[in-house]
Amino acid sequence: MENAAEAILIFDQKGQIERSNPAANCLFGYPAAQLLLQPLERLLPALEGAIENNLENLLGCDIQVQGQHADGRTLQLEISLSRFALADRQLYICMLRDITARKKVEQLKNEFISTVSHELRTPLTSIKGSLGLLSAGVFGQLPAPVQELVSIAQSNSERLVSLVNDILDIEKLELGQNQLQLEPTNLNPLLQQALAQNQGYADSFNVHLSLNNALPEPLLVAIDDLRLQQVLSNLISNAVKFSSAEGRVEISARLLDGQVEVAVRDYGVGIAEEFRERIFQKFAQADGSDTRTRSGTGLGLSICKTLMERMHGEIGYHSVLGEGSTFYVRLPLV
Repeated sequence: MENAAEAILIFDQKGQIERSNPAANCLFGYPAAQLLLQPLERLLPALEGAIENNLENLLGCDIQVQGQHADGRTLQLEISLSRFALADRQLYICMLRDITARKKVEQLKNEFISTVSHELRTPLTSIKGSLGLLSAGVFGQLPAPVQELVSIAQSNSERLVSLVNDILDIEKLELGQNQLQLEPTNLNPLLQQALAQNQGYADSFNVHLSLNNALPEPLLVAIDDLRLQQVLSNLISNAVKFSSAEGRVEISARLLDGQVEVAVRDYGVGIAEEFRERIFQKFAQADGSDTRTRSGTGLGLSICKTLMERMHGEIGYHSVLGEGSTFYVRLPLV
């Protein structure tokens, strides 16, 4: 304990510190003898309520809290708690790591991404619009080789705009700037809208869309309807994208244990085993090479997961390699 690089505090059930190591003394800026006289909530104000009520829920978890240095500075800390029993009482061990520098780097990264994304979006929108006009023949018919180059440029500009919008979207969600308006909403019309809105995209891949809705009318769920449409559109477009020509994508809805489940099934290639554990991570793509045949930013499913959690729902999937995948979302009934 004396030579451990991490800061360690040992305290009793009342939050009275009984022992600290040199790393903890250095972290909080107190001499050893003086640190033992401090109540734990003075060093870690966020734990005050937990000490009064119950620390059991915090055991074994890594928790990010703010600490208070002797000179008044605020420390960004990650702590983990464990417990051990003596004959007449219980003591708690608190391991502390200073993540102030890490937090600063994360803030700089977020600010950089935000600035770059905002600065990119305006010129990209202009480029995309100009290429669209050229491709549509507004300024006259283009020679075939030029038309092909303009089409390639337009397609790539659309991918860049989509990437920038997804980055901004996920940034707002992570920073809590994008508040969802949850209201009791009839789910049935939204399913029909999702089918209609994605029909054109499916037609471009020559994939058949169908809806099997087994829900009663009306069926109310507390959602932000625009955000749920975003989730459904992402799942449907992914299913279409990974289907073969003349394939089919089936959307179904049913009641399941006090919840409503909406599933999107395709009969495509399925999901490789090595990709499954990171499928909901940011920028995750089954094929990350420059030669991949299916475009995408790798942010869609990460955004969907965040949105479903904000609507008190969940998202998951089943997949068999070579036979297809089923992605589903579940929402509690009102």
